[in-house]
Amino acid sequence: ALVVLVPARQAIAVPPDATPTTGSAAPTALSSTPPAPAPAPAPTPAADTAPPQAPRVLKAGTLVLLRIAETVSSDTHVRGQKFPLEVIAPVVVDGVTVIPAGAVAEGDVLHAGKSGIMGKAGELMVTSRYVVVGTRQVLLRSLLARSGESKADLAMGVSLAVPFAPFFMKGRQMLVPADTELVARVANDETFP
Repeated sequence: ALVVLVPARQAIAVPPDATPTTGSAAPTALSSTPPAPAPAPAPTPAADTAPPQAPRVLKAGTLVLLRIAETVSSDTHVRGQKFPLEVIAPVVVDGVTVIPAGAVAEGDVLHAGKSGIMGKAGELMVTSRYVVVGTRQVLLRSLLARSGESKADLAMGVSLAVPFAPFFMKGRQMLVPADTELVARVANDETFP
């Protein structure tokens, strides 16, 4: 009889073509090596995803309808003084609102000349500066100017949303009353996601 001594934790492999000399059954192979892992399954194709959407571009010159939130006067306001505006109609690009109604905007007094006691008429020149959209400021352009001596308004880059001139005279001072509506224009192309 063939006796095989196997030390603990050691494998013995018998080649398949080996034949026992004594007629006893061939010993089975012992192995302490774990079997090789099965190959990882092939990744499944991702579900169809929509292609990324192109950014929306708000073009320079787009109209923005605004309301002046406080009365601006040649006698009470000075050059450089800011005044609040509010967007009163949403601005939409490709079916998506990029500037919502109610957005806060800011205007600026470019020039204010007080009316004088000797009959000098007041002068007033105002502009819209920007509208706040999220964390950014979208620059606007508009200019309204009027002298009490002139019968014509100067309106550059702005359209009036009311059928009358936005300036009024109170005595000899020039003023733009609160709630006066005007249309400014976007100054530069602006990209929105």
